Amino acid sequence: MARSTLIEGLKAAVRHARGDETQATSYTVMVRRIDDDALKRLWSTRLPDKELAARLGHHRSVIRRRAAKLGLKPRRVIWTESE
Repeated sequence: MARSTLIEGLKAAVRHARGDETQATSYTVMVRRIDDDALKRLWSTRLPDKELAARLGHHRSVIRRRAAKLGLKPRRVIWTESE
């Protein structure tokens, strides 16, 4: 099974190198952008990460990475400073 898959893959690579795109497969990926203004506004609130991510329409880890890129402090640091 694996050998025939490998051979088919190599044959497809040769066809692609020769410019034959009759068996080409293309994919379209839609990437949603994060609303930075909304993230900055909501970041210091006491919303749980799950709810914050749901409001912005992304996964929690995506929200955290974007906040770090924007230079926002970790939320628990903000909360302890405000108390």
